[in-house]
Amino acid sequence: MTDRINYLTVVLEKNIREDDVQNLIDTIKMIKYVLTVEANVVNATSYVEEQRIKHQLKQKLFKIIEEI
Repeated sequence: MTDRINYLTVVLEKNIREDDVQNLIDTIKMIKYVLTVEANVVNATSYVEEQRIKHQLKQKLFKIIEEI
């Protein structure tokens, strides 16, 4: 028996202004089986998470460069 999927998450490559993303939302709504599309507003928590990840990646990159 196969599993059933009830939603998909789409992650944008960068933060986009709400009015600029409307065309993308409208396009996704036209895809077969899509019931709703909701935008997630950037908040302080998501900003902090993004900065921490960037910092971690920089630290790893610097470590690699130092080993060369």
